[in-house]
Amino acid sequence: MSEASVIHPDSLYAALVCGASRIEANQDILNQANGFPVPDRDTGSNLAYLFGAIRRQMRQGGSAAMLLGSLSDIALRWARGNNGAIFSQYFNGLYQAAKQMNEALPLHALAVLFQTGYEHAINAVQAPKEGTILTAMRSFSEAYSDALAKKQETEALTASLSSLRVAVDSTKNTLPQQKALQMPDAGAMAFLYFVEGFVDFIVNGTPVPAQDSAAIDITQEMGHIHSDEVLTHRYCTEVLLEKAGTGPLQATVHDVLLSLGDSQVVSETDSLLRAHVHSNHPDQVVDALSAFGRVVEVKADDMTYQQALSRDYPGQTALVIDSIADVPDSLLTEHVYRLPLNLLMDGVSYQDKRTMSARRVNENRARISSSQLNRSEVAAFLNPILSRYDRVLILCVSARMSGLYDRFLEYKKEHPNQDITLVDSRLNSGAQGLLSFHASRMLKEGMAPRDIAAKLEALRARTKIYICVPDLTAMVSSGRLNRRIGKLLMGLRFLPLITINPKGEGSITGFTFSQKANQNLLLKILKKTQVEEYALVYAGDPARARQAATAIRDALGQEPAYISDISSVVSLFAGEGAYAVAYIEKEPS
Repeated sequence: MSEASVIHPDSLYAALVCGASRIEANQDILNQANGFPVPDRDTGSNLAYLFGAIRRQMRQGGSAAMLLGSLSDIALRWARGNNGAIFSQYFNGLYQAAKQMNEALPLHALAVLFQTGYEHAINAVQAPKEGTILTAMRSFSEAYSDALAKKQETEALTASLSSLRVAVDSTKNTLPQQKALQMPDAGAMAFLYFVEGFVDFIVNGTPVPAQDSAAIDITQEMGHIHSDEVLTHRYCTEVLLEKAGTGPLQATVHDVLLSLGDSQVVSETDSLLRAHVHSNHPDQVVDALSAFGRVVEVKADDMTYQQALSRDYPGQTALVIDSIADVPDSLLTEHVYRLPLNLLMDGVSYQDKRTMSARRVNENRARISSSQLNRSEVAAFLNPILSRYDRVLILCVSARMSGLYDRFLEYKKEHPNQDITLVDSRLNSGAQGLLSFHASRMLKEGMAPRDIAAKLEALRARTKIYICVPDLTAMVSSGRLNRRIGKLLMGLRFLPLITINPKGEGSITGFTFSQKANQNLLLKILKKTQVEEYALVYAGDPARARQAATAIRDALGQEPAYISDISSVVSLFAGEGAYAVAYIEKEPS
């Protein structure tokens, strides 16, 4: 076999890096072309993240099979989004086909690799669609096999690349989302970019410039995306597992996910599994998949936010709140964006009110801690909002309870030309939720951010919260209460009634020695108060919450504005079975 008809590992490495670089260089155009399955404009960003990791972490040395095995593992660990998961399984197919080959890879054997890669990719998708990256992968595999019967290997690669360009261009007329954009499918385009870089190096020995692509005419005017399309599921959810065993799990996991969402892609190697699904309950997805191994990574992107931020809102104000504010999303008006705080468990970051269920919190309380968002995470959340809105009003959890206020303040100082109004709620949980509820209504009425801020600060003085905890266990385990003192108080059955003082600090307003007495103390306070409206929030014990709701309704003679589950961050120190009443006092006559 001649040297020209094989790919040595060093050349294979260089070809893969060229393909990866081509995708990174075309990140923006891939974002613009992102219409299917939802127009969240993140395909380019997700794939640039994946292929950047591949380019940095893939190492030269060993056989072609070893190199492809490394590529497969890196891709599965770093994949993001629907197309990233499909790419990872395509690469696993290449590796599986190359396992038995010698150090060098015969060019004619690429036909087997391309076909196996496509088969692994399409098997990973629960409901495959034509006009996507799968169409491109199949077209390239078939074109190369056909061309090999008539041409030399390098000529066959060049011919199959030409066929791939035609197939990718045709995807702009297949799916309705791409017809609206008048652009080919973003995943199909990404595969073309990768193959262009790969083939350019194999055929020419040196890559052409990364952005010199014949994929599409990028100067064409884009169509309009249907941003008002109703989403069936809200969160693009991904979970990476270290498998408990080495057997295949793909079919089993597909079955498990059927009742939890759609757009499933399940990719795996012998040791790892990545599941991608669009779901309304990411926490349930995490709980279900954790039965198959150790959770390594979790994410859930809010596609309603991504969809909303695909267009501009001239003259409009956005309201930003955080996940500590306990208020149902259904009560918030348009233009409200909630920033999820982080929770850490066993080195894995979870999103408050998204990927960490109440059951998981309760079962693993001693292993969970809250984690401050860093400046880059805050910027990543605010930047897209400020690029679409003229003004932003931020209502934050008490600065005395969290460093989030300081992160927002730093961002505001770093962006002096942006119109940002920042309000410290000096509250948390249901009390902060009530302020958020009122802020969203004022926003809907068209009030200016600074006028809303002034009203919120006045309302803040009349907003109170009282928290009844079932015992002191959670406060001790979370570090909120000294362990030695906590154990002493627990031995005495000491139960505090917790509130927040005007400075925004947690404080004890009274204490009892039983849950019933604790609730009676709360009811006594409420009966003496002129309550304008109130909310009840609870941590993981609906039965106790219902009992408390009945007692509070009878004491006040009115229904709550809402009843909601509590933030996992607050639940960590309040404990399973805790509940809180937040209320706004009537204005003095």
